[in-house]
Amino acid sequence: GKVSTGLYVNEGDTIRYEYSSSSGKCSCSTFAMGTNYALTATGYPSTVYDNTVVSATGIAVTYSFTIVHKKPALSINGVEYQSGSALRFASDVDAKLIVDSAVTSGEATGTVTDGSGNKQTLNLLSGNAVSLTCGAGSDKDYRISIKDPAGNESTFDVRIDKAPSKGQWTSAGAVVADGSYVNHALAFEFDSSETTAAISKDGGAFKAYTSGSEINGDGSYTVILTDEVGNTSEFRAVIDTVAPTGAIYADGKQVESGVVTNKPVYFTWDGEATCKVNGADYVKNAVIDEEGEFTFVLTDKAGNSSTYRAVIDRTAPSNNGDRLSDRSGDD
Repeated sequence: GKVSTGLYVNEGDTIRYEYSSSSGKCSCSTFAMGTNYALTATGYPSTVYDNTVVSATGIAVTYSFTIVHKKPALSINGVEYQSGSALRFASDVDAKLIVDSAVTSGEATGTVTDGSGNKQTLNLLSGNAVSLTCGAGSDKDYRISIKDPAGNESTFDVRIDKAPSKGQWTSAGAVVADGSYVNHALAFEFDSSETTAAISKDGGAFKAYTSGSEINGDGSYTVILTDEVGNTSEFRAVIDTVAPTGAIYADGKQVESGVVTNKPVYFTWDGEATCKVNGADYVKNAVIDEEGEFTFVLTDKAGNSSTYRAVIDRTAPSNNGDRLSDRSGDD
């Protein structure tokens, strides 16, 4: 008869048949008793090997074993990876946990453990597919282990990375918020071990940028970070060292700063800026129609400021000449 031993051995293993009976005598079809056989790829390229043992009394029994030529592997997007691979993808993937096709019995298992410790175990003889996913804008790590009945174990680390690349504007060691307007030099910092950066000024061509390099000169700057799997992030900042300009109007006509007038005045400007008059918030084009000295301080988004002054004087000059005449009549 034929005995299915369920024995799986690896390519490169050494096997040896041993026989025990009262006579100690037998004959073998393929593998002699007591002899070591190295199962090399060239010498034993097939999968299943039989050895028929015939006892001294003529009883024949066939013993078989299976050679596993291929170690467990992981297949993602049609690409097969070997044990020890550390993989990173920018989107969800469907993975297949693969054992040698010669394995048709025994324990062939796959274990998938995520970064939170949640574990999924698969019997690979009944199903070997698993989905590796994570939420938008985040990342998730998976540890995958595949075992076959020949004693092989392959492990893999897979990261699904949908998180945007991280970086920040800095100035003199302090963090500057993205989208800021400043009136001083900047730098941009990021982890250059897994990310590359390109910078553009005023919408011009992008050029490679090194983390921490100083950025000088007025202009609008855009930095784009790209990580190893193609996730991108965009950052913007403006350097503006030019003081904002405004204008004083008196009686509907533009006048110079420092004007003295008896007409109503108002202050105006272009662009995004804020203004205070004598320390209080001032609304653009609001008319001032009272006597006094007025100091307008105009400040732009980058912190540059300009100062303008106007005086409304409606007090008539005193008549000192009449007083002198009255005094002379007293003499």
